[in-house]
Amino acid sequence: MDDFQPPPTDGWASIIILIVLLLFSMFFSASETAFLSVDKLRIRYLKQKHNKKAVRVDGILRNKQKLLTTSLISNTLVNSLISVLITSVAVSFFGNAAVGIAVPIATGLVLVFGEIIPKTVALVYSESITLNSSFITTTLMKLFSPLVIVFSFLTKPFLTLFGIKQDQKDLNVTEDDLKTFFSESEKAGHIKPHEGEMMEKILDYSEISAKAIMTPRTKIVAAHIDFDLDRVLELSKESRLSRFPVYDKDIDDIKGIFYIKDFLFSDEFMQKFDASLSKAVAQGDKSFELRDYLREPIFVFEGVNSKLLQKYFHENSQNMLIAIDEYGGTAGVVTVEDLTEEIFGNIEDEYDCVDSEPTHIQILDDCLLIPGMLSIAEVNQELGTTFSSEHYETIAGMVLEIIDDMPEVGTKISSEEYEFTVMEIENNQITKLKAVQMGEE
Repeated sequence: MDDFQPPPTDGWASIIILIVLLLFSMFFSASETAFLSVDKLRIRYLKQKHNKKAVRVDGILRNKQKLLTTSLISNTLVNSLISVLITSVAVSFFGNAAVGIAVPIATGLVLVFGEIIPKTVALVYSESITLNSSFITTTLMKLFSPLVIVFSFLTKPFLTLFGIKQDQKDLNVTEDDLKTFFSESEKAGHIKPHEGEMMEKILDYSEISAKAIMTPRTKIVAAHIDFDLDRVLELSKESRLSRFPVYDKDIDDIKGIFYIKDFLFSDEFMQKFDASLSKAVAQGDKSFELRDYLREPIFVFEGVNSKLLQKYFHENSQNMLIAIDEYGGTAGVVTVEDLTEEIFGNIEDEYDCVDSEPTHIQILDDCLLIPGMLSIAEVNQELGTTFSSEHYETIAGMVLEIIDDMPEVGTKISSEEYEFTVMEIENNQITKLKAVQMGEE
């Protein structure tokens, strides 16, 4: 206590200056965090509405390196002065013995009031802070321009080693930014739920593979190349298809795609038959050769993405592709409708008519009925589950992976979230599953 001295007048002045410096430190930390976390799409929107503050913020965000360097220079300068002043104030109050405790006090004050509090607040109010601090930040960036140039020159060789270009000024908007924007817009009621869902599907469009959307091999309706006209038309009538693959030896030996319209509008048909199609069939046309009306089949690997599928459809003027597996065998068929459904939702095309089974989860009082061929992704989306499979796309495939055997009707399979019961099996395929959430029975 003998070392304690009443603080002189300039000691109180130092305290006031210290408080001012802490406020500056809070401002620099908050503005830096706010600028780096602000919704860039929202800023662009405000800029288009001719918001002057948003125009300044947009300019700052297009040169983030200059922003960061200015912020670091400002914060380092202020925090250094804080340390000096705290030491000075401590000595003024308690004498030279206080030098040892000045450093931890300075560190604590800067950490709490200059870092944690302002940065936490900035994450919550990033838009407001960036807009209101844009003028001061722009002024400081101009003021410290000479120092920024010097430090940029000194750091450039080191940044180059990491492949970072200092002159990169693009305001990058990532896919996650867009998804967040659509999600928040949907919550705020600016867009309808189905519109937000469609936008997210568009963003995920390039990740869709042929395997995920194709009609699988076991459900392909195809004609043998030796079918006569009667059998071809009967197949079309029964399946309600106007186009289908044509094979020779087996389904792995596809020779082409037959379109009913190619035959109906052919010169041969118009010249030979003036009566109705049914009469033409009754008369019989022994000269009909299915191979004469085939379009060249377009084969794609089942793993190709939607962009390549779209390219194949466009370049070949076809709306059906044959998906093949790694061994060259037929894995399934992909149509334009399959691709379109990934964005616009279910569209009843011909291949949807072939299968009359339910294509959605049926919610009952005590359980769920799930079509076996429903994809794992669709099940997860509808139920909010996290099912996954290393080798299969469908929920039936996932069940087979769990039990590693072909089940019988009534077989029960447990996962972390649900207990499944096999309800129907057709042609060695699980076509229907009953699911009960664990703990509800």
